[in-house]
Amino acid sequence: PPLGGGVAAGVVLHLFVVVAGYQEYVQELPNGGNIRRGTKIWPASGHSSPTSGIGRNGFGRSFKKAGYTWTVEFCQEDSDGDGQTNGEELGDPGCVWTKGDTPTRTVDISHPGYDDSVTKFGADEAAAEAAANTCEASVLAVGSIVYDCQKDLGDGVVLHWQKLAGAAGGRRLQPSKMQLALEKRSAGGWVSL
Repeated sequence: PPLGGGVAAGVVLHLFVVVAGYQEYVQELPNGGNIRRGTKIWPASGHSSPTSGIGRNGFGRSFKKAGYTWTVEFCQEDSDGDGQTNGEELGDPGCVWTKGDTPTRTVDISHPGYDDSVTKFGADEAAAEAAANTCEASVLAVGSIVYDCQKDLGDGVVLHWQKLAGAAGGRRLQPSKMQLALEKRSAGGWVSL
């Protein structure tokens, strides 16, 4: 007897089981039904293929290790090593999502299993923080004190600061670990305040 009908029914049944299995896991993840790699929707987010249960990627291995549930530890992990946590990539940067809730962010979702898929979330915030915490090199030296940074406060007033021993590297504003000086610029030079 030909195998046609039995084989076709078996393939359809297998596809149904695989798709039904994905739906179960999709609901366990924030934006689980909206995970993308590039422009492609990736419903089998824990696997090497967008629609196949064959071969787990790093995210799939981490998800299995977490008991197929969204935990704070799993959310904070960077399964693909791209510098973004699973939560950042899936729209739950604070790791507060619970099953059935709407995630913090539902757009700009990337795939936490592939390092070539990253979200733009946080890039502007990180750049703004870096800009706010860096400074212009100071030109002020008083005796043995050479100030590292300066900030023009307007009206001819300039704030200067010096990093002290134990302060972190770079020109970062750290109020508890610096020496400050205010300068008032005038036509005849400057006056220390």
